Amino acid sequence: MPEPATRRLAGCAPPLRAVPAVAVMLLAAGCGSTPEPEYAGICVDPVTQVRLDDGRCGTPDEYGNGSLFGGYFFWISTRYRGTVPAVGHHASTTPGTRTVSRGSVLATGVPRAGGSMQAIVRGGLGHTGGKSGGS
Repeated sequence: MPEPATRRLAGCAPPLRAVPAVAVMLLAAGCGSTPEPEYAGICVDPVTQVRLDDGRCGTPDEYGNGSLFGGYFFWISTRYRGTVPAVGHHASTTPGTRTVSRGSVLATGVPRAGGSMQAIVRGGLGHTGGKSGGS
């Protein structure tokens, strides 16, 4: 079963089952380096389209899907030049997607106050993960 999409890579020693799949990635990226996230996830209520606390969505799977207590993760490209909504505000579905391609680098932990995606990315995201999916 693939690791959760937003799991933080912890150092240079991957579990033995991941050695074949991860060895080339570690050699190419450099040991201990963390890839920049391609998407930042916010938790959204599917009925009202209002942003919820991330804890209401659970843990994303290898395609970014996650659903717990009625919310789902909505993924916004970190190249997006607009504003990310604060918790409790309407989340426009224009700049993002509900699912991502396997291998995408995902991050959660977007500040509750929202703000400019570019400022959020420069300031760092709360919980950055490695590439989603696996084989």
